[in-house]
Amino acid sequence: MVLLLSSVSVSSALTQSEIEAIVVWAGCEGATIQLMKEGHLGAWFDPSSIHLIFQGLDQVSDPIQVGIVLHETAHCLQDQQGILHFPTDPQQEKDADRIAVIKGCEWGISPTWMPELGTWFAENQNYFGDRSHGSFADRIAHALMDLPEICKWLLE
Repeated sequence: MVLLLSSVSVSSALTQSEIEAIVVWAGCEGATIQLMKEGHLGAWFDPSSIHLIFQGLDQVSDPIQVGIVLHETAHCLQDQQGILHFPTDPQQEKDADRIAVIKGCEWGISPTWMPELGTWFAENQNYFGDRSHGSFADRIAHALMDLPEICKWLLE
């Protein structure tokens, strides 16, 4: 099933209720959401409290915002399946990226948000990756490999 991005009214930043709708739609159960408008772009999932934290989302485009929410939601899904461990490692992050890209396609956003996010981090925060997350280049390559048809359709 494809739910188009227009199913949420996105202006400059996703609202708490819009984020909650995406998280629930994607299958993360029992999560609480904290939305911080100030500061650097960032997002975290705390498995001990099933808490998703988002900061500075208004700094990026609407599709990237949804992608970031779906990436952290993917960590929630990994936790629900019992496969999330801390500290995270690059493979776990790459798998969360892939889940986020595919869920994003199902939501109705092009998978191009992932390389756009990598470019944004490189240009705005001089960030290209780290030991626990891996490089953005590797993460993007993994997330975009062998995309399902629904994603290919969005790239046309």
